[in-house]
Amino acid sequence: MLETSDPCTAFLKARMPAGWRPALDMVDEADSAMRGLACWRGRAAVLDRLLWAKAQTTLTSDQVTAVVNRQAYLVRRFAAVRSFAAAYATLVSALLLRLGEAPDPADPYGRLFLLAGDGAEEREAALAALAAATDDAPLAALATLPGLAFLLLARHQDDGLVGFLARDAFWLAMLGRRGPCA
Repeated sequence: MLETSDPCTAFLKARMPAGWRPALDMVDEADSAMRGLACWRGRAAVLDRLLWAKAQTTLTSDQVTAVVNRQAYLVRRFAAVRSFAAAYATLVSALLLRLGEAPDPADPYGRLFLLAGDGAEEREAALAALAAATDDAPLAALATLPGLAFLLLARHQDDGLVGFLARDAFWLAMLGRRGPCA
């Protein structure tokens, strides 16, 4: 039995038995960078830099291209992409445990944490808030965060709302635009 008083460490040990220690180091690094940031927008920027750097260093250009171009048939063949998506979704959930604060699904940046994590209930709340959005705030928020958009693309290769939002946001971020009205 794995025992620890830190819920984040216990969560990682349970979800990633073979790789929990490096994941915990990344959570600690992100948590340290987020210390003092009260808003989810700033925290999302920290997480985004971590995710994009890891995507670029752990995946091949062919794998990144398959995700970005929404080539689901190729993504399914790349075990590294599936591992990346699962591991970093777990990392996001662990980071939320470490922060000790649940994001508000109505906050466009907080919602991104809930969508990116691997918690089903949290993701459902975020999806409901996303579907109810009547403005461009979800796209505008994600359009500045290519790493988060990439993780969502890797996790949502279907033709659903999150997949399309992530695709559009990723390209807006890469082109240096902030949203549909920029």
